[in-house]
Amino acid sequence: MDKKRKFYSNYERPPGHSIKNSGKLIVERAGYIPPRVMIQQMVSAGQNLQAHRERMVDTYLDDVPDDFHDPTRSPGYDLVDSGRDFQAGQEATERIIKQTRAELERKAKESKDEGRSDRRSKSSDKAGESDNLSETAEKVTEAEIY
Repeated sequence: MDKKRKFYSNYERPPGHSIKNSGKLIVERAGYIPPRVMIQQMVSAGQNLQAHRERMVDTYLDDVPDDFHDPTRSPGYDLVDSGRDFQAGQEATERIIKQTRAELERKAKESKDEGRSDRRSKSSDKAGESDNLSETAEKVTEAEIY
């Protein structure tokens, strides 16, 4: 009953289990691919990608003027740069909004000061205008800037 145990080493191994192929090859066999064939494959892949973009993604290009330049489509443009450009555009827009608000508030304040000095000598028409300017300065929003 006691069977003799067999010890395997690097040189003596148990028999392997073979896997049967279904006959259908779904991968290319390893081998040399000439550079001309590789280049032709890359060019055709680029053309297929461009055709796909034109069919699926760039359908809005019919409405875009001819002199419009999309920097993301130029060679050598990195997508990280587009994020930086977008952030810089947002910062510039915020700066313009702040400057516009400050300018409107300054004009409202100047007209209010003029209205106070003129109020004694003139009618209160100027004071009404200065109130309108201060209301306008308060109503400036990002939507109005765009």
